[in-house]
Amino acid sequence: MDYVTSIISAVIIFPIIAFLITVPFILYNYHRYGTVYYFRSFIIYSFVLYLLVAYFLVILPLPDINSINMNAETTQLIPLQFIYDFINKSGFIFDNINTYLSAFKTSYFYVPIFNIFLFIPFGMYLRYYFNCDLKKVIIFSFLLSLFFELTQLTGLYFIYPHSYRLFDVDDLMLNTLGGLTGYYVLGIFQKLLPSKSKIEEETNKRRVKITYLKRFTLFCLDLFILGILNYIFAIFLNVPITFTASLYYIVIPILFKGRTLGSKFLHISLTSKEGKLKFYQILVRYCLFVLIFFIIPHFNLLNFISIMFNFVYFIIKKEMIYETISKTKLQSTFALKNNDNNCL
Repeated sequence: MDYVTSIISAVIIFPIIAFLITVPFILYNYHRYGTVYYFRSFIIYSFVLYLLVAYFLVILPLPDINSINMNAETTQLIPLQFIYDFINKSGFIFDNINTYLSAFKTSYFYVPIFNIFLFIPFGMYLRYYFNCDLKKVIIFSFLLSLFFELTQLTGLYFIYPHSYRLFDVDDLMLNTLGGLTGYYVLGIFQKLLPSKSKIEEETNKRRVKITYLKRFTLFCLDLFILGILNYIFAIFLNVPITFTASLYYIVIPILFKGRTLGSKFLHISLTSKEGKLKFYQILVRYCLFVLIFFIIPHFNLLNFISIMFNFVYFIIKKEMIYETISKTKLQSTFALKNNDNNCL
């Protein structure tokens, strides 16, 4: 029942963790791969959920701090003690088959088995997605197990005045064995999963596209950077947001050939629909951008009209009005790299 409660708790907390990592995850993927590939996303989020479940299984249930036994043992350092305990304390008798079932129902049997199964997914993730060899799987499995054991030994990082669970050397061995088992289990089923090369192939197909999500990510990232700059300028120079926005969206793109700091990070460039990008196109595009998003909003009625017009225009034309007028569009620099590679 404690195991089920721990798993349910992890599942409840997971959406919060997922929400917190989503923005960094999207930014990292666009910066590193140029796209957010759904299968890679599924692997990463399921891996996070697995780690959360494993962690909760280790630390929960949390006892009342006043119920902690300050004289309880904190460590078990005898290797393979779990075998001795099973043989001598579970009621198991080798030559009496009638004792098997009852012995297997005791914690002396299912706890060591649980410690193995707990780390099997870890070994599978390490081999499949992180491309770890056998040696690395063993090392990382041991280190994760050691982290869990130290968490218990320190009383949840000294929140508790004494350890409320035992630091057990057998757990280190069994967890590492679980990771090793996962490595070999994945080897059996690996052919049923998309290969690493297949994932990379799909990523390469998608990375050159400027999707709506990528555009929205760029828009939000630029606003975030602008917000930081505006906060700094407001403190030291006491300038309005329109000044900072003009600096960020007009001066910086002129200096960096049409790219903002956000587009440089996301590997997005500005290009002309008519060939080579001209200086006036950069100026027209970003002056209109500042006008629409930072100057017009100061006028209530005009702002509402502007929002409705730009929204309808984008739905119909699939691009913003400032892109149509300046005859510019966004392009992934990964596409440029692919073209360069094709020329070699």
